[in-house]
Amino acid sequence: MIKAHVIKAAIKVAYSNACYSLYEIPKGILKCQKKLNNKDTHYVVICDHIGDFLITMGYMKAYREKNHIKHITICTTQKMLSLLKCYIHFYDEYMTLDSEELYEILKVGSTRFGCRVLRKMPNITLVNPGNAFVLEYFEYIKRFPNVSLHDCIKYGSLCLDKECEFIPPKLGLYSRQKIEKSILLCPDARFLRNNHTFVRKITNVLKKDNYRIYTNTPFPEDKVIEGTEKKTLSLIEVCEFAFNGGVVIGIRSGLFDLLSYVSGKIIAIYPDEEYFSLFDLYSLPNTKADVLQVFEKEDKEKTMDKIKRFIGGEEWL
Repeated sequence: MIKAHVIKAAIKVAYSNACYSLYEIPKGILKCQKKLNNKDTHYVVICDHIGDFLITMGYMKAYREKNHIKHITICTTQKMLSLLKCYIHFYDEYMTLDSEELYEILKVGSTRFGCRVLRKMPNITLVNPGNAFVLEYFEYIKRFPNVSLHDCIKYGSLCLDKECEFIPPKLGLYSRQKIEKSILLCPDARFLRNNHTFVRKITNVLKKDNYRIYTNTPFPEDKVIEGTEKKTLSLIEVCEFAFNGGVVIGIRSGLFDLLSYVSGKIIAIYPDEEYFSLFDLYSLPNTKADVLQVFEKEDKEKTMDKIKRFIGGEEWL
């Protein structure tokens, strides 16, 4: 017999979903009609996560050619404009939205009703991996045991064929003085529980081998890991740090999608296997970086040994 609390929970979820469909989706549709009303362009609205944006733009040329699109307008927030410059030849215009506007519009693609409405707006494409495959009855990408973020965008949002070419970002990095025995920690990810215990362990081990270690603090609320020096680097500056010989270590975030296209060494830390299956850096096409991927819950001694060998080779052991 089904318990009363289970029934109540099911009713609560059903009510919440109904309210969402009756209020949030129509609001997003109205926003589309108001903001995306030029019939002479094709709007591609992309969520403002680094990895999602990077993958989408890498397939923009293929998407344009497959759908015979003459004019493309990329819609995203201000913070993605530095990455947009890496793909300047694959779109015609761009439109900046504030975060609230962006996600009001992206919500339209989160339900089957919204997706059906979008079919009547053929000059609008929404890219938000969490909404991929909605019409195929998959509401959340975590239900796919073996589908990566890359696949959600390429096949779910853009509906491209397997042979479609991915074009890496043109970062325009500069060769500077060689950086030796230096580590840049990027210990925070916006959408993960940030446990600095593992990063502190890495810091303590590497400091014994005389590495100079920095913590990148791009946001005011970011904290410097004890025993490290503070740096405040932009996305491109982090890429240049790796490009010129430094090693970047951090929680697997969208930054590491970008770093995968830099000729340098990077170490991505994953909280668990489920997160790894979705965001495995090796699922990205045409990467350049030398990559090591580790888990917080692995055997600590073996992991530290693996990290030391990856960074410096036997000469530093």
